[in-house]
Amino acid sequence: MSSSALSRARRRSGSIAPGFLVLLAIASLAACGESTGPAGQAARLEAVPGADLVGTVGEPLDGSVQVKVTDGRGRRVAGVDVEFVASPGGLVAAEPDQSGSMRTTVATNLEGVAAVVWTLGESAGEQVVTATAGDLPPVEYRAVAQPGPPAALVPVAGDNQLGIVGEGLASALTTRVRDKYGNGIPETAVSWDIVVGEGTLSAQSSRTDESGETSVELTLGPTVGLRSVTVRHGALDPAEFVVIGLSVVAEDAAGDTFSYGTSKAFVLPDIVSLGAGWHGDTLMIGVVFKDLVTPAHTLGPNFMGGNLDFDTDFNSETGEVSAIDVQRRSGEDTGMGVDLYVDMFTRSNGNFVMFAFDPLARFVGWVTPTFRDKLVYFSLPSMVDADSITMALVVATNQEATDIAPNDGAIVVRRPSN
Repeated sequence: MSSSALSRARRRSGSIAPGFLVLLAIASLAACGESTGPAGQAARLEAVPGADLVGTVGEPLDGSVQVKVTDGRGRRVAGVDVEFVASPGGLVAAEPDQSGSMRTTVATNLEGVAAVVWTLGESAGEQVVTATAGDLPPVEYRAVAQPGPPAALVPVAGDNQLGIVGEGLASALTTRVRDKYGNGIPETAVSWDIVVGEGTLSAQSSRTDESGETSVELTLGPTVGLRSVTVRHGALDPAEFVVIGLSVVAEDAAGDTFSYGTSKAFVLPDIVSLGAGWHGDTLMIGVVFKDLVTPAHTLGPNFMGGNLDFDTDFNSETGEVSAIDVQRRSGEDTGMGVDLYVDMFTRSNGNFVMFAFDPLARFVGWVTPTFRDKLVYFSLPSMVDADSITMALVVATNQEATDIAPNDGAIVVRRPSN
């Protein structure tokens, strides 16, 4: 209503009737575009700014996740059920002190708002909460879940490997710094140290990449034997890498096991590399497998047995036929006459047994192996009386042979000259 019309009304009546004032108020509100009166049917679901959408895995976000329901005239609608669904691992709850679940339903309040507390899942990266109300288009909140504080150092690559003395390792030593959920933590400094054996590291310290991993190269010293390298970060327990330095190493392809199918309950022992080297009068042997192996006397599904054959006089006419030649399916042979062999089916004391053919199998002595995940290593003292030997290995379950190394022929290990 215009000001002139209002003036005319005053002049005619001397005062303004109450009903006229109500009509005037309604007309004024309508002219200003305000939505009043009872809300109609829910027509729109929209996000309401509130939560900080960057947080830590396993922790609730700062602030609540809120949505608003309005009708076709923009008026807020109370009592509308809104379902919130978190992406896998995340939790939503109507109240901060509730345990939360992957999905929950909350009714809008008098302001037309429904809110939940969002606890991020345990995996770092983008996470989502979706809000739906009936047939209305859904609303999505996307948050970035960052890793938690460092909780562990773990070897990723390079552990339990064989290397040639005086040379760099084929695989770098790689560690991962992770939080308690296993997420890698970037930009974290670690320190490296050789604690057993000789060698040179490419760096004494390094920082993790975006995946939480970092690596160094190790060049072995000239002496055959075990190397232990540790990596540290703050007060966390250090991670250890074990490497066996040898004078000769033969690689063997993973996945080349053979079986008649009688070892169904067992993981077939699968050789990845076999090596040896002299350290004084001691011959050190190392074998790496594709999978974890355990001593045969434990009778676990990953147990390993077998025969390690030696020809000490380079004469195929002496000694016995190699067990490797008996088992090799290709028809190739080692060219060996076996003078000594190590029976790698551990006895109850956890040891291997060494025998000599002269001319019958004669007990020579016990051999104590170390089983470390996928690595088995042991030393043969002066019971091996030869400057050079030829050796080959067949491994087995208690049912059948499963793999041979090397795939062709045998390995020659020469004692270094003084």
